[in-house]
This record gives sequence, C-alpha cells and structure tokens, in this order.
Amino acid sequence: METTGQACVPYVFRLLARAHPAEQKLSGGALEQSLAILQGSEFSGIITLETRTGLLARILFERGRLVHALRGDLEGAPALEQLRAEPGFNAIALHPLEGPALALALAAVSGEVRSLGNSTLVNVAAVLERLGQEGFSGVVALELGLSLKVWVLREGEVLEGGEVPEGDQRGRLTELVWRGEPAPEIGFAGPSAPAPPEPPSLASPGELEAAVSALLDPERIWQAAHEVVQGRFGSRAPWVMERFREEFGALEPGQLLHNLSAQIESVLGSYHAKRFREMATLAERSVAENVDGR
Repeated sequence: METTGQACVPYVFRLLARAHPAEQKLSGGALEQSLAILQGSEFSGIITLETRTGLLARILFERGRLVHALRGDLEGAPALEQLRAEPGFNAIALHPLEGPALALALAAVSGEVRSLGNSTLVNVAAVLERLGQEGFSGVVALELGLSLKVWVLREGEVLEGGEVPEGDQRGRLTELVWRGEPAPEIGFAGPSAPAPPEPPSLASPGELEAAVSALLDPERIWQAAHEVVQGRFGSRAPWVMERFREEFGALEPGQLLHNLSAQIESVLGSYHAKRFREMATLAERSVAENVDGR
C-alpha cells in the first residue's frame, strides 16, 4: 500500500538514520552552538536529537545549510522553533550523508511521492529502464533488509547510484519525483541566549580555581583552542575561532577556560576538551608544582 506524502519525511529520515549509523555523538546541552559549528563546517547529513522525554527529532543539513527539521508531528520552521525551546537533549547524533543518500533526503523534503516503502518483488534493472523511457527525474531507493540502495535520475538518465542488483529482489521500493531544486534554508542556527555550559571535568575540583587565581594566560588558552579546532576543521578553523572570540572574548581567564572547555566538549567530545585543557594549563601547573615543591 502506498504511503501518503505527509509521512514521506519521517519515513525517509528514519530510513537514512538506520542505514547510516551515527559516526559521532555530541553533548546535548548546547544545541545552538552545535548547530552553528555544523553550519560552519559545511556539514551534510541528518542529526538525530533525543529530547529529555525520549522523543527522537531530526534536522537535515546540506553543506552547512539547515534545510529541514522534524519533531513529532511538526516539520520545518515550527519544528525547529520547538527544538530551540527544549531545555536540553539526552544526546545529539550525527549521520553524515553524501551523494545519492543526501539526494534522497532532499527529495523527501522538496519532491513528490510516487511510491514510498512499497513491499514488492522488484527487478531494479526493469524499473530503471521504465523510468528512463518516462524521462523520470527523481530518486529511487530500494531497502533490502538493512541495506539501502539509491539511484538518482535526471530526464531518465541515471546520474548517481550503486551497482544494480540482478534479477528479482524482495524489498521496499520508494520513488520520489525531484528535479534537484535546492531546498530553502529554514533558519540560521546562530547563538541565541545559550544555556550556561556545565563545568569542565578537571583532575581535581580545586585545580581550575588555583590556576585561574595566579597563572592562567589568555593567549595560551586561545592558542590551545585554535590548535584543537584547527585539527578538526582545517581551513574552516578561522571561522569557528571567530565565533568563539565573539562570544567569549571579553571573559576573564578562568571563565574563558571554563566556557571554551565546555563548548569544545559539546561540539567535539570529551577527548578534545581534555586535550584543550591540558594544552591551556599544563605549563602553568608545572610552574606551580615547582614553586610548591621548593
């Protein structure tokens, strides 16, 4: 039975998230900053967000452009608005997409449903030949168990896609009419009154306070942040650092270390946050230990 068009986005986003397991998980406490970094890094793919009540929501990016959001029965800008109002998330998982998989996500947002998840015995070669004769433009997807195969067509020509399976296949067939129109951006994920970040995890509770009171060097802190961000974002690191300086540039050294550490942990994970703190404070701690040991 063919599924209605209203169910297209949830179905396709769920399908893609399952076929492309999360490669990275972010802290759920700083949504706006995470979205801004994903824009700056020109991320393409779906992020899955688990709300504090256990609801799974999803947001689609195309080369850093935030083009669609899904939360419960809401889609687009209303869904994004609701997600920004959430007090926090249990987790944020990234599912990078490219090529035919990304085209399938975009077609779900701005295309038209011809068939969606039809359980059938299908000969893919025959389907593609039929669509070629029709001059079909769009995306064809076939679910074979946990495997997902996708082909992109323009005017009947197959532009992208994997190897065509031979013979008849029992699976779920989806056909979405789509001419490759760019999806409009639904909102700029810039910071808007972010929640206070959680304190970073240091070796002991008093370590940060002691370092801040006498020894922290703001330039060393900024240099440590730049090295960590450069290693992850490459040529886009200056853009990320500019955003950090705009938001945290006026802070005292202790607050600067605190906020940058929490932000790096939120976006890049605990390993990079720990590395940042070590680079920002190691030399100063060594001096303090030498003084104390005399």
